[in-house]
Amino acid sequence: MAWSRSVRGSVTAARKRTRLVSVACATAASTSTSPTTLLIFGAGFIGEHVAKRAAARGFSILGTTRRVGDRELELAQRHIRPLIFDGSRPLSDDLIDRHLASVTHVLSTVPPLEGVDPVLAHHARTLQRARMPALRWLGHLSTTAVYGAQTDVDERSEPAPATVVENLRFLIEQEWAALAGADAAAQVPVHIFRPASVYGPGRGPQQVLRTGDAVAIEKPGHSTSRIHVEDLAAAIVASMEQAMEMPPATAAIAAAAPSGGASGDAKASAPAAVHSYVLADSEPAPPSEVLRYAASIYGRPPPPSISFEKVEKRLSAAQRAFWSANMRVASAGTLARLGVELRYPSYREGLRATVALEGPLPPIIETSAAKAAAPPLAYGRIVGSKAYRPEWVAPRLRLEDLELRALLTVAGEPADLAKAARFLAAKAEPPPAKGKASAPTLLEQLDGR
Repeated sequence: MAWSRSVRGSVTAARKRTRLVSVACATAASTSTSPTTLLIFGAGFIGEHVAKRAAARGFSILGTTRRVGDRELELAQRHIRPLIFDGSRPLSDDLIDRHLASVTHVLSTVPPLEGVDPVLAHHARTLQRARMPALRWLGHLSTTAVYGAQTDVDERSEPAPATVVENLRFLIEQEWAALAGADAAAQVPVHIFRPASVYGPGRGPQQVLRTGDAVAIEKPGHSTSRIHVEDLAAAIVASMEQAMEMPPATAAIAAAAPSGGASGDAKASAPAAVHSYVLADSEPAPPSEVLRYAASIYGRPPPPSISFEKVEKRLSAAQRAFWSANMRVASAGTLARLGVELRYPSYREGLRATVALEGPLPPIIETSAAKAAAPPLAYGRIVGSKAYRPEWVAPRLRLEDLELRALLTVAGEPADLAKAARFLAAKAEPPPAKGKASAPTLLEQLDGR
């Protein structure tokens, strides 16, 4: 392993980190005598939970990360041998020859990047028995979005994507399904997982509550499904273990092609070793209900409510798509097929377990100048976006109406956060003093980045 570059600009620190990663990886290798090895493309939130569960079942773990340095050490300390893969270039042939020849299971949690699946773009030919002779299982993490506007979904439902994003995810599923191959002797079973919204430690309604700006958006009749990350990991690992216990799949669970999308022959021509799984807990619920429950157990006051109609015009296309969907997912059949019992059958059990790990949310910290300003500051919701600047922490940069707070509550993508930042800057910008040269405005700073 050659990790000579130091993220801190220190050669000494880089060498020390390399030794620590090597020791941690050696420990992981020495504590497992299992011939099963799992490679996870995207060892992040979901990938780490799958890795933890698989390791407990005797798997050796390889996991990719986009970040060089400390993230490598973090993975190694979790007994995951780290590999660098950022989606812009493939893993090297030398690395593939050294590490992937013994891999028995591959899971990809990597989402599309600029309209393509980066794993398939670089490694579709790698993920075959000709290059990976020990390969016995391929897994791809998709989404329930492939079911389109359907309101009640279970394992018998067929995909019906309508939007560009939904069709893209379904087409990528088909590309993964094609890896199974038509030759029965060389087939590698492909398992496609379609989870509802995934939550758990560090991800979920508690994150929205951290800055005190959360708003409960009320839309009568709107419910969504979700699944705790540990239950999702349990289902994935159960599928991996089933693949070791039986010959390649005897029946296809093939996806139906959408109108205007892929060919109508997709279902008939799908390989026999392709399985799909729809996964969710047992209790769909309105997002506002889940948010209020999270506030009650995380030590936050109940978030104020606002009707969907009042905030609809300010939502992005992705946010509108979320609120236009009203999908209730039933996964009892899938779970029975996998032999998995939900540890967290509803958001209540899941959030209680999460708060037991995380503890109550810390108090909202505001500057002394901001303490007199009400309602609370909004800058916390745009931290992490490219548009954020620390100098914006000022009393004038605050929320003055519930509609703007609702926008920030549902903002999740960098583009949405940047849009929210520009909106805030436009409201907060004081008029320039006459006859005086002024520093760049917030809007000018935004446009200049």
